[in-house]
Amino acid sequence: MQKNAELKRPTFWSTLGELLANPATSDWLKNAITTARERDVVDALNDAEILVEVLTVDHDNITRETNALAAARADYYLGVKR
Repeated sequence: MQKNAELKRPTFWSTLGELLANPATSDWLKNAITTARERDVVDALNDAEILVEVLTVDHDNITRETNALAAARADYYLGVKR
């Protein structure tokens, strides 16, 4: 696999180099891309899938807590008793 080859998926950036040079790309993501490409691709993908699962659970928990808090506040201000 060529490390500087253009990616096949259409995105807002056309090359990996542009993504890494983009000031909107976080340093964390730039580092993750750079170090992941130095690893075995299967191992890196497996780790990335686990990271997605962990962050999805965190996101779901935060969303659930935020929605519960918003509902409780709405009930309070509307005088709803539960």
